[in-house]
Amino acid sequence: MGAALILCESQRERRNALRERILRDFPEAEILKNNRDLLKRDFRGFDWALVVNDRCGYHDYTEGADLCVLQHIASCVKTDVVLTFNEGSWSRLMGMREKGFDDPPRVAQVRQAKALYAWMNDLRQWSDRLPGLFVARGPLVPQSSNYRFRFLVGADGLGDYIKRHKG
Repeated sequence: MGAALILCESQRERRNALRERILRDFPEAEILKNNRDLLKRDFRGFDWALVVNDRCGYHDYTEGADLCVLQHIASCVKTDVVLTFNEGSWSRLMGMREKGFDDPPRVAQVRQAKALYAWMNDLRQWSDRLPGLFVARGPLVPQSSNYRFRFLVGADGLGDYIKRHKG
């Protein structure tokens, strides 16, 4: 099967800007509002998928559909992923005390959610959740005082493809 370019952008203004720039050069590209729409797709006709996910919030991988989407794609086709992970935000969450005094409901809810996200500092846990992918992390990038991220890279398909088609 040929190549496909599928972009997901939830913000309407950015989605419209993508349409103007991308569809001119790649008329077959699809621009979706919600990446959950990818869960309805069958990717088995492709040789390989590269997923670049720039979600910055740690919660998007656990509560949101992002991890489910990655798992779905990887279950259909050899897949490599590049994830942006906001380690600064995650570290602040992990540093919260277990109990606060007179916490507002939202703060209490965040404290209780720490256990949901603790696994994210363990690369083996990422590999367990994305079967077949070897996951590694890059150096910490201090983008700003509030945003420090790492790229997480999950490799499965590209190395295999290169081995099969070398020369």
